[in-house]
Amino acid sequence: MANFAELKAARDRRKVQSSFTDNLNSLEDGAKADGRAPNADVKPTIYHSLPADLEVRWTETRGRGIWSREKRRRGEIIFTEVQQSAALSTGLLATHCSACFVEASGVPLKRCPTCRIIHYCDTECQSRDWTLHKRECPALQKWATSVPSPSSETSEDKRQGKVIPSDAIRALGRMMWRKQKKGSSGDWAKQVDTMQSRKHRVRLSSNEKSSQLHTHMVHALVRYLGLESLDELSSYGIDSIAGLVDLVSRFTTNAFTVASPTLTPIGVSISPIIALFNHSCAPNAVPVFPRAPHNAKANEPMASVITLRDIPANEEVVISYIDTTLTKRERQKALKETYYFTCNCSLCEKPRDGAYVDSRESLYCPKNCGGLCWLPTEDDPLARCAKCGTVVKESDAILDVIRIGFVALKKVNKVQISDPQKAIQLTTNLIRILASARVCPFTQPLLALSRLHTTLLISNYRSPFDPNVAEISSPEIQEQRQTNQEDISALSEKQNQLDETIQSAKRTTMGLNRLLPFGHPIRALALTELGKLLIVDEPDPKHLKEKSDISSVAPSGSGSSALPQLAGTAKYPPSGPQRLKLAYETLVSARRELIVGFGGGKNEGGQVGVEVRKILVEIEKELGVWKEGIRGAIADLPKTTGK
Repeated sequence: MANFAELKAARDRRKVQSSFTDNLNSLEDGAKADGRAPNADVKPTIYHSLPADLEVRWTETRGRGIWSREKRRRGEIIFTEVQQSAALSTGLLATHCSACFVEASGVPLKRCPTCRIIHYCDTECQSRDWTLHKRECPALQKWATSVPSPSSETSEDKRQGKVIPSDAIRALGRMMWRKQKKGSSGDWAKQVDTMQSRKHRVRLSSNEKSSQLHTHMVHALVRYLGLESLDELSSYGIDSIAGLVDLVSRFTTNAFTVASPTLTPIGVSISPIIALFNHSCAPNAVPVFPRAPHNAKANEPMASVITLRDIPANEEVVISYIDTTLTKRERQKALKETYYFTCNCSLCEKPRDGAYVDSRESLYCPKNCGGLCWLPTEDDPLARCAKCGTVVKESDAILDVIRIGFVALKKVNKVQISDPQKAIQLTTNLIRILASARVCPFTQPLLALSRLHTTLLISNYRSPFDPNVAEISSPEIQEQRQTNQEDISALSEKQNQLDETIQSAKRTTMGLNRLLPFGHPIRALALTELGKLLIVDEPDPKHLKEKSDISSVAPSGSGSSALPQLAGTAKYPPSGPQRLKLAYETLVSARRELIVGFGGGKNEGGQVGVEVRKILVEIEKELGVWKEGIRGAIADLPKTTGK
C-alpha cells in the first residue's frame, strides 16, 4: 500500500494537471487584455550587454527593435553573445558537447555518469555547464524512468524520443533554471519577461494546431520540471498557469535555431537580445554561429549578428526569421503560422505589375529576349514578359507543373533519408520538367529542388580512391591510378556522377546568387561547396584523353574571383588543371563572401573561412608544381633566332 506522502504527491499531481486544463480553457479574457502594445513601458537599461552604438527603440508599426546609432560597413560584427540557454538536438547528444556544441572528432566525449545522456569534451566544459546541468540531470533521470523498459520489439533508437525530452522542452528548462538562479529582479529575468508574447493570438479551440502545441508544451514542461503543486511556480517568478502559458508563448515566438558553421541545425536557443531584432524579408543583417578560430571553448556556442550591406546611421537593423528565397505567399504563410504577423517590408510591398518581376516567381521570356515574366497564378493567369510584352501561352499547363513541383518537393523531403535513390530520381525528373516549362533556376520550387538535389548527390557520391578524403592530385598521379583500375567503365560512371554533382551545385549557386546579396551565409556556403567539389579527384579524367594547350595550365594573373563563363560547346566542368584552376577561383570568391557572412578580422570568415584558406594554400602549391613543369618544358625548347 502506498504511504501517505505518495498518495499526497499523486493527488497534487492530479490537481495541478486539472488546474492546467481549467486555466487553459479560461485564458481568452486575459489574452484579450494582452493585446496592448507589448512591453511599451519597458526601459532598455536592462540590456547592459547591448553595445553602446546599438539602441532599443519603439515604433507604433513594428514595436521594439534595434537601431544603429553609427554607420556600419558590410560584413561588420555588430553584436556577439554566448548562448546560455541552449539545448542540443536529441540526435546529437551523444556526438556533440552539450556545453560548447563542438562535434567529437577522434577523441571520445565524456558522458555524465549520473544521467548518462549528456556528453562533454572534457572536465572544463563539464564544470562550466554544471550550474544548469545539476538541475537538468535529475530532471532527465525522472523523465527517463517514467518510460517503460525496452522490449525485444522496441529498439532503443525508437524509444529515444520518449526517454529524452524534446530540444524545446530542454531549452525551456534551462531558461527557467537560469531565470530562477539569476533571481526575478535580475536583468535576465526582466529580459525574458519583456520578450514578445503571442498568447493572445493562440486560439483556445482544441482543433487549433497552435493551441494543441502550447498545451502539449505546458504539460511536458511541468512533467520535466517535476512540479507537483502550483506553489512551486513562484520560485520561477510565475504566479499562475496563465503565466506559464505566457512564458511558453514567449519561448515559441522568440527561440531560434543554433546552427553549425555550415548552417546545419544542431539545437535551439533563446536570447532576449537577439529576439529584439525585427524581421524583414530583405534583411540588412544576419545571425550566425561562425565558431571563429580565436574563440575559446568557454565562448561557444557564440552567436554573432553581422551586417549584409552598408547601414547608414539611425537605420533599423533587421534580420530574417525565415528563408527569404521563398515566394511571397510562402513567406507570409510561414510568418503568420509561427509569428502571427504579416510582413510589409520593401520586398513584400512590391506590386505584381509593371517592369518589376520577382525572380522567385518568374519564367524566361517565350521569345528569349532576355526578359522575365511573372509565373501565372489562379488569381492572375495572364503573364507577359516585362521587357518585350510577349504573352505567356499555356498558363494552365505551367500552373500544373508548378503544383506538381511543390507536391514533389514535400514528397522528397519525406523520403530523402529512408529512400535517397528514390529522392534523387524524383528531383532529377522534376528539375527537367520545370526547366522545360521555362521556369527560372532561381524560381520556386525549382530552386528548392535543385538545392535538395545537390545535397542528395553529394551524400550519394563516393570516391573510388578514398571514400572519406577529397585529395588534390597531379594529372600524372590520376593517370597512374586510372591504369591501375581493372574496371574502366566503373571509373567512367563515377566520373559522370561527380560531374553531375558539380553541375547541380553550379545551378544551385546561380539561383542563390540571384536572390541573396553578396556575402549572405547561405550563398557563401553554396559557393564553398561548389569549390570543394571541383577539387575532388577525377576518377576518369577527360583531359588525359584529349590534347590540351600547355599554356592554359598556369593560373590567371588577374586574380579575378569571377567564375569563368564557359561559352559555346565548352563542357562544364572542365577537366584536369583547368578544373583545379576553376576550383581555385571559385574558392577565392567563396572566401571573400565568407568573410562578409561570418565576419572578417579575427573571425576570418569563421571556421569555414579558415578551412577554405588552408585549401587555397594547397591548391596554390599544386598549381605551382604544374607551373614549374611548364616553365621547364619551355626552357627545353630549342631557341630560335629572330631576323
